[in-house]
Amino acid sequence: MKWLWIVLVIIFISGCAVTYVCPDGSVVTKASECKEETPPGESDAIEVVPEEPEPVEEAPVVEEVKIDISPDVQEIIDGSRTIKSLTYMHYWSDNLRMGESYFIKGNLIKRKLADIENYYERDIDTVYLDMETKTAEAYCERSSKRCYDKNQPFEVKYADFYVKTPLDWVNEIVYARAVGSEDIENKPVTVIEFRSRTVEGKMWLRGAGVPMKVQIDNKTYEFSSLVVNSLSDEDVTHQELVNEVW
Repeated sequence: MKWLWIVLVIIFISGCAVTYVCPDGSVVTKASECKEETPPGESDAIEVVPEEPEPVEEAPVVEEVKIDISPDVQEIIDGSRTIKSLTYMHYWSDNLRMGESYFIKGNLIKRKLADIENYYERDIDTVYLDMETKTAEAYCERSSKRCYDKNQPFEVKYADFYVKTPLDWVNEIVYARAVGSEDIENKPVTVIEFRSRTVEGKMWLRGAGVPMKVQIDNKTYEFSSLVVNSLSDEDVTHQELVNEVW
């Protein structure tokens, strides 16, 4: 009978053992034996990586240039502020005998070339430029067989025909000192040594604040027959011309 009691005690103890029901329905003796349940859809989830912000370009640092113009030269330069229009002949050091006529009013320029030029298989002799829009168109306006249609415009590249004007030279000065005086075309001019942001040299200034000559190293730019404030809008825009019959 003793063995019977031992068997009954074992059965009783086994029947009293603690069990656990896991979330997935399985039964275990320890809660730690339950498998971790993966949330629905988590295994298929796509990891979203936040986009890095695009780098912001820093504005270029503009070096401040100190303006150092002597009072006597500044007084001459100030005369150019009242100029509304300008007419002159422009000569270069490589050919001081053949000049070009320039007519400037506001943002408009009329440039009459020294001769008829062939530009991309088109004969042209006059170019009209707009300094504000940076555009240009050309015509062949001379009395010549080559100018068979004087009213036919031809679009040209602005950069191919824009040339720094006398007022451009003056406006770019950051340093200037008077070093002498001369006469050009029977007019007194002040000779100055000057410097801009990019070049330095000498300049011969008229009383109206317009240079009649600029010398940079071995290059010379001459502006002769200067006339100020005498142009109308018609002088700097193409006007209808009569075509000759040759």
